[in-house]
Amino acid sequence: MRTIFSSILENKYVQALRQGVAAVWAPVRTALQPVTTPIREAWTKLATPGRNAWARFSDRYPRTATILSWVAVPIRWGLYFLLLLILGVWMEIFGALPNSDELRSIETANASEIYSADSVLIGRFYIENRTTIGLDKISPYVVTALLATEDKRFFEHSGIDLTSWARVAYGLLFTKDSKGGGSTLSQQLAKNLYPRKRYLVPGISILINKIRENFISVRLERIYTKADLLNLYLNTVPFGGDRFGISVASRHFFNKKPKDLTPDQAAALIGMLKASTFYDPVRNPQNATKRRNLVLQQMVRNSAFEVSVHSNEAGMDRVREMIAKGKVTQDDYDQLIKKPIGAKRYGFDGNNEGAATYFREYLRTDVLPKLLKNYTKEDGTPYNLYTDGLKVYTTVHSRMQRYAEEAVQQQMQGLQVQFDQHWKNYKDDKPWGDDKWIEEQMRRSDRWATLKDAGLSREEILAEFEKPAQMTIFSWKKAALKRTPP
Repeated sequence: MRTIFSSILENKYVQALRQGVAAVWAPVRTALQPVTTPIREAWTKLATPGRNAWARFSDRYPRTATILSWVAVPIRWGLYFLLLLILGVWMEIFGALPNSDELRSIETANASEIYSADSVLIGRFYIENRTTIGLDKISPYVVTALLATEDKRFFEHSGIDLTSWARVAYGLLFTKDSKGGGSTLSQQLAKNLYPRKRYLVPGISILINKIRENFISVRLERIYTKADLLNLYLNTVPFGGDRFGISVASRHFFNKKPKDLTPDQAAALIGMLKASTFYDPVRNPQNATKRRNLVLQQMVRNSAFEVSVHSNEAGMDRVREMIAKGKVTQDDYDQLIKKPIGAKRYGFDGNNEGAATYFREYLRTDVLPKLLKNYTKEDGTPYNLYTDGLKVYTTVHSRMQRYAEEAVQQQMQGLQVQFDQHWKNYKDDKPWGDDKWIEEQMRRSDRWATLKDAGLSREEILAEFEKPAQMTIFSWKKAALKRTPP
């Protein structure tokens, strides 16, 4: 192997390349000498005792030293590669990092809310389903649950928690358990604000994104107070689907304002942050209950937590007060874990859900566009119904609307029965006349195109359409969607 390597180095083309690189590097090295020489001398002083100790170890245990030298090679080059990635992110080779001005002017899209005449929320219009609220409108239990599970040393670091990194590394190397993640709340906030990107290699993408989040988190910590960072995080964190922020999550799962959440409800929502679908309290109540109880246990362990760092920052008095009020004792825990998860899915999300759907659609397509033409924001730009968090109060009364919809449902159920009875003996006649329109829609369907591309004839395609297929249809018998048998 050594002979082959030597022959490669002696090749005339390789030698010419080496000479060219040396010629280019020589003036650069000379220019850098005033900087590199003191660093090299300092490093020599620091490394000399270690080198001497390694020499003695190699003389005494030559075989072990050889094996360790082999192991050290990939580790050393791995560190070089990591440093190269860090340098590349800092130089913005992998995309621009947000500067201080951009971070100071963070704006998140907020859903516009539609209220009835009796101040009941009946719908939303949004791109991201979010309602931004202040920290004073959030339950103290949400804050203590968040700190206990996601970042215990939130007030002790400046965006990067080296203690957590050491814990994760120790767990992976020696116990095969990461013992939790190493990301701080600031790093998670950076990920929420600036979603991760895909690069050429998946493994490298994770590293690059993590490095980017570290840079952004440090900049966020320099610009915002800890109280502001808590508030930003709780308003941007995703809770599954298109739900963002604690306000939307608390209404969706518990039909409550965030400030009214109980300890167990706050623990259930914060528990979702680890895996929003797996710990969804409606879809997976058993998983959510176990996770909720674990979060409550962490809250008990951290009940003695006190805010002693950054005590002079703005808003810290409020945070200290919330932490004091949001403590959970062992007796509280023993009672709370006995409670059912108690979550439901409340209809505050989609445009086709909730009360007065036709009325809200008329608002969206006709009334509000005309109305908003007459108003502009302070900076002179027009309002956006889907991002500017407008509050729209209508003339619809929620209780009267519910009565009206229930009456329609009851009447339609009766009409459906009459319709079925009338046509059940008319097998050759069809209420809609002929099938021309249905056949036209069938030929325009994606299913028809797929079967045609597969080489099926018209007769074979029609035969496929005659086969029963499972689908979701609406039935007035229960005024709900149902699945048909295959």
